[in-house]
Amino acid sequence: IALAQCASAFLGNAALLPQIHQNLVRKSPGDYSALTAGLACAGCTVRLYTTVRLAASDPILLAGFSASFTCNFTLLVQVLWYGGRGGAAVAAVNPVRRLRAPPMGRQIKLKAHEAELRNTCSEPFE
Repeated sequence: IALAQCASAFLGNAALLPQIHQNLVRKSPGDYSALTAGLACAGCTVRLYTTVRLAASDPILLAGFSASFTCNFTLLVQVLWYGGRGGAAVAAVNPVRRLRAPPMGRQIKLKAHEAELRNTCSEPFE
């Protein structure tokens, strides 16, 4: 049972680490909600309390729930620190940039290419 408890704690926390890293790199929580992170912290706090009170302070459970609380608290701090701007913050960092008009030299080349296409296409070109 102890091995299964350790594996569960490891997998649960390992699932949060990529989100923590991504938030750190992007400097944005993305769509991760403060409510989600807060409720996860509250849940871990309740688990820690009940483990101490009812499970005779089982060290494996305490370690797992403490690690979960730490990861969830880190996510909560990131959401609060980076402003919880949601999708707007991700869009600002997203590598897909807004389309802009090409520089003047490229516009001239594009117009020349369009004229060439008009001459070779049988259908009207708009």
